[in-house]
Amino acid sequence: MERVLLVACRTAAGDALLEAVRRRATASPCEFTLLVPRPCHGLHRVVDPEDHGWREAEAVIGSACPVLSKAAGSAVAGMVGSHDPVAAVEDALNLHGFDEVIVSRSRRAHRAGCTSTCRARSRAWVCP
Repeated sequence: MERVLLVACRTAAGDALLEAVRRRATASPCEFTLLVPRPCHGLHRVVDPEDHGWREAEAVIGSACPVLSKAAGSAVAGMVGSHDPVAAVEDALNLHGFDEVIVSRSRRAHRAGCTSTCRARSRAWVCP
């Protein structure tokens, strides 16, 4: 069974990610894990980013995992990652060995032309 990492924060329960999870779940047997990088605001980004954002990320996981689980047809696990999204993904891939990654982007990032792809072995999907 393939292991799929979902990377999202504000868009964790969004329609685009839910549709991507539905499509992926029907493609072949897999299990999903939602990774939410810890958000850091203001001076905490510089002064003490490791100490902040835990509750906010856990709240996203608590609200998104049940909705994602329904879309997947099976339980979706959740994990809180580093405040640095790239480091959070690298840590998840290196420590847990996911086979695929689905990255959910905000509409603002999509409009700005930001790309957010990463590779796990061979497949990466990006949700607009």
